[in-house]
Amino acid sequence: MIRTCFDKEFIGDFDKSSSKEYLLTSGQGAYCASTINGGNTRKYHGLFVITQPQIDDNEHLIVSAIDEQIIYKQKTFEVSTHKYPEIIYPEGYKYIEDFFGNPVPKWIYNLEDCVFIKEIMMPENENAIMIRYTVADAAEKIRLNLSPFLAFRNVNELKRANLIANKKIQDASNGIKVQLYSEYSPAYIQTSLKAEFVGAPDWYYNIEYPQEQSRGYDYREDLYVPGHFSISLKKGDKLIVYIGLDECNSKALGNRFTAALKKKPLINTEKDCLAHAAKQFIIKTEDEVKIKAGYYWFGSWGRDTFISLPGLLLATGHTKEFTEIIKSSLPDLKKGLLPNIGRGKNAVYNSVDTSLWFIWAIQQYAIYTNTHAKIWAEYGRYLTEILENYMKGTLYNIKMESDGLIHAGQQDMALTWMDAIVKGKPVTPRTGKAVEINALWYNAICFCIEVAKLAGDNDFTIKWEAYPEQIRQSFIETFWDKDKRYLADCVHNGIADWSIRPNQVFALSMPYSPVPEYLRRSILEVVKEELLTTKGLRTLSQRDRNYQGKCEGDQDTRDLAYHQGTVWPWLLGHFAQAYMNEYGLNGLLETEKIHNDYKELLNDPCLYTIPEIYNGDYPHQSVGAVAQAWSVAELLRIEYLLTKFIEREELYQTGVV
Repeated sequence: MIRTCFDKEFIGDFDKSSSKEYLLTSGQGAYCASTINGGNTRKYHGLFVITQPQIDDNEHLIVSAIDEQIIYKQKTFEVSTHKYPEIIYPEGYKYIEDFFGNPVPKWIYNLEDCVFIKEIMMPENENAIMIRYTVADAAEKIRLNLSPFLAFRNVNELKRANLIANKKIQDASNGIKVQLYSEYSPAYIQTSLKAEFVGAPDWYYNIEYPQEQSRGYDYREDLYVPGHFSISLKKGDKLIVYIGLDECNSKALGNRFTAALKKKPLINTEKDCLAHAAKQFIIKTEDEVKIKAGYYWFGSWGRDTFISLPGLLLATGHTKEFTEIIKSSLPDLKKGLLPNIGRGKNAVYNSVDTSLWFIWAIQQYAIYTNTHAKIWAEYGRYLTEILENYMKGTLYNIKMESDGLIHAGQQDMALTWMDAIVKGKPVTPRTGKAVEINALWYNAICFCIEVAKLAGDNDFTIKWEAYPEQIRQSFIETFWDKDKRYLADCVHNGIADWSIRPNQVFALSMPYSPVPEYLRRSILEVVKEELLTTKGLRTLSQRDRNYQGKCEGDQDTRDLAYHQGTVWPWLLGHFAQAYMNEYGLNGLLETEKIHNDYKELLNDPCLYTIPEIYNGDYPHQSVGAVAQAWSVAELLRIEYLLTKFIEREELYQTGVV
């Protein structure tokens, strides 16, 4: 079951409730995130985070929090929470009776005989945040004071008190307009009811973010509070607070909140949960549609995008957005390579597999939509450009060798998805012939031949049709060992790396596999025995001397473990695909078990989504980014594969096919 409620006992344990986070997104680039106890534990947490394209490509934290103070029956209740050195103050989490995460975050506070409700709403397709405060029960009026904590900073950086901050406050309709630094867009903070704003400018020093401390980063910052809003409310009253970059009609906020809330679907099932999670990575602006690789620190990355597209968009029926993203990436194609990071003049091409995953994504589109015959007319020249450049050679020594296999890499470069670098050197260099790169290469050529034939492109077909057989033979000669009975991870200058890694799974999961059927089961069983966990595949066998069971500590320590045993959920999609391909109905049962195991993980650590990675050691604590696009995408793809497999089996049994 999807957990939607946390009670006073759970939230009252500060460490436990600090480990549960919520995430709201606008669909246009803004987000809101924190813990369910209301305390920010990361520099990425905040009430209103939004892009500032006039500054850079990153998100920026504008408003970190709003502190609520309630005066009732001559008693003052501080219901917010912050962490300072050696102290938590205020301890507002102790007043929380219940937290509900569905359909929006909702806190119920019990202040003796006063019941106070707070709800946070990020309207869909609107870069703004609204908070609704409701006095559910009170014997007499309350006084509500609201203090905005301003940051105006890049989410990756922390700020200290300074003399250059613009402390000038301008009036807005039922609110204020603030702009701490000139390079930023001004922000509006407005209320639905007339509230008095009391100017009391001050810096709050040394607010701490424990998650950043544990990750080896600077973890203290100062936040600026310009003053507070003050209003008297009685039982039944509702107050809406709006934060955005455009001034709103404050009188309409009540209706806007209600209307936006009605559009928020309830999350009742795991399927609802995954659909909700998928939408959080799809960013639509006036100029483009893109995929955010993960929250909080990932941007829109090429490799992650193409791996994620089939699950996030095709499995959820968003084919239009799929084609928009594919087409928007084509202008950056250079020498057969698509950028891994950045666009246009900021594009970085340090990846051997991004273009090959691009072809796989188009292949999946053809499969999902049954449009193979149309693919070559639409994308043929781009697919040809990729193959031709890989064949003759392109950047970073990416080149097809005489045996038909792709060699890639150079000193101090990490070109595959295992790309962690420590002190200028790749942790897993994988220079040479990497197993998944050549599986993708073989699949790409076979797919292009398939759609070129359908389009009647004889010149392309004649030129390329002999390569699959050559590559298939070279692949087995290069990567297979009859005694070990699994595939080498990488081969460089004739020397094979026999580390047991999950990359060999891609050689079995591609629609066109270079591995003969009689070898596949052996490979799968090695992967299952050595790497499979309930949360994903380990990136290295526990029996390997280089295995690292925990991906924790500072960045160098984490990077040393990132692909040396750490568990990655996204790999499950390809394992499930390969397993079902090989074992049929028995594979279906194993895949259903994998899918069902994930149901209990959709609240860990961030509600209603799947994280980036887990520790390799049991109990596989979640680490890394709290929400990752390809993790969610591949679980959705598993669900799609299960559905299609069952449909196909039913057709076979009824004699339809």
